[in-house]
Amino acid sequence: MATASSPMKQILMTGVMMFMSGNTLQIFSIMMLAMAMWTPIRGLLETGKVFERYEDRGVDLVMPKLIYIALNLGGFALVCWKLRWLYRFR
Repeated sequence: MATASSPMKQILMTGVMMFMSGNTLQIFSIMMLAMAMWTPIRGLLETGKVFERYEDRGVDLVMPKLIYIALNLGGFALVCWKLRWLYRFR
């Protein structure tokens, strides 16, 4: 379950960075949003690769994969929320 919940740490760190970047459109906020957007997308694309090492052990991986995918989608939702706020204050 540690592997499945690993995106939660990334969501918290990204949330703090988004708070610190403010609501103005600057190069730092653009770069931070690009990184924050790419991380969940890469996580979703590499879901099979992340859990590949556990498949040999005969462990049921459905629930950990669903948690992993849900947390990555939560990270992407956080980016969409920040983009909405940047668009609002432009």
